[in-house]
Amino acid sequence: MKKPQGGKTANISGGHGEQLVANLIIAEGFKPAPESEYRAVRAACRTQATPQALLREGQFYQQVPMFTSIYGVPFKADFIIVSASQLTVIEVKWQASAGSVDEKLPFWLMTLDALRDVSTALVILGDGQRPGVVPWCRNSADKTAVLANAAEVKRYLKTQR
Repeated sequence: MKKPQGGKTANISGGHGEQLVANLIIAEGFKPAPESEYRAVRAACRTQATPQALLREGQFYQQVPMFTSIYGVPFKADFIIVSASQLTVIEVKWQASAGSVDEKLPFWLMTLDALRDVSTALVILGDGQRPGVVPWCRNSADKTAVLANAAEVKRYLKTQR
């Protein structure tokens, strides 16, 4: 069997990071939205300016193209968490070995900081980043929480209830 390389390996590893964060979100008491609601929200993203009205409190949604990046194009948020008081958008980036993920972090940090009326977090997992990446992101963040391990993610999720 051929071993995955390059981007395919990154996608597999990124999936592990997203699964870890999903498990932490569930442990905090949020439930994954039913598939029928995912479909309705995704369809609304294509046709409405404010699909947030379809989101239900106590649930979370994955890969929903509800927001626009700093380049003016829609992006699929890794997680959207709906609590009584706010929406929280979380992007997860995993880098287990040297590569280009850490070069993309400024884009994600700027995109998340630009989102208004939502709480935002950038989760950086794995140990393949260049030295100084996490501190740079933390120092550069305007409003986005920069989280670098499962314990930090758990503490952050407790504040999002």
